[in-house]
This record gives sequence, C-alpha cells and structure tokens, in this order.
Amino acid sequence: MTDGDRGEDVLRYRQMVESLRRRHPDWMIMYGTYSQMFWAFPLFTARAGHYVGAADPAELDRQMGAAETSLGRP
Repeated sequence: MTDGDRGEDVLRYRQMVESLRRRHPDWMIMYGTYSQMFWAFPLFTARAGHYVGAADPAELDRQMGAAETSLGRP
C-alpha cells in the first residue's frame, strides 16, 4: 500500500462517516483504523455502555436504527 492509497482510504472512510452522521445526528460516529470497524456512541440518554460497531457502514446504519427503535426514539 502506498501513501497515496492510504490517503484515498482515509478520504473514503471520512465520507462514509459523514454520511452516517447526516443520517444519525444524535450519535458520535468514528472509524477505528486499528480495528477497521465503524463505531457509534449515542449522544442521547441510553443504557450505560450502549454503543454499536460494524465493519460495514450499512450494517452500522442498521444497528443504529435498531437501537433507536428499541429505545423508543423517533
């Protein structure tokens, strides 16, 4: 992998995170370069330790939606 490849990867992951943030503004979302997973932490009242993670952004999106529904959020 070249530095250019990493730069493109970083940009792609940032775009994925920003897309998720627009869809779920009440979550803190990040990509872990070591874990190679997307993580989301609720910024609203939830059970302690309630967060979700997935390697695929679409799966994280689904998990956040399911968590919101289970917590009675619109």
